[in-house]
Amino acid sequence: MEEKTADVFKTLSNPTRIKMLKILSRKPLRVAELKEKLGEKQPMVSQHLRVFWYAGVVKRRRLGNEVYYELTGLGKKLLNFVKEVESEV
Repeated sequence: MEEKTADVFKTLSNPTRIKMLKILSRKPLRVAELKEKLGEKQPMVSQHLRVFWYAGVVKRRRLGNEVYYELTGLGKKLLNFVKEVESEV
């Protein structure tokens, strides 16, 4: 249990992932769309999404040949936590 909790909090240890969390809160996106919004290379975006997916922060949804990433309930709670922390610092 503690290890899984630590994995969830590790997702917040990178500023790019915090940005991704905020971007994905607006609507589900494909890797290419996230890459464009972040100004990052595709392999880096995919790596960050794997970290999120492994921790249960995002889920994948396939529509035809496209894969969309969206926040899970846990991801939404994590986003609210980030917003609370940002309001304090």
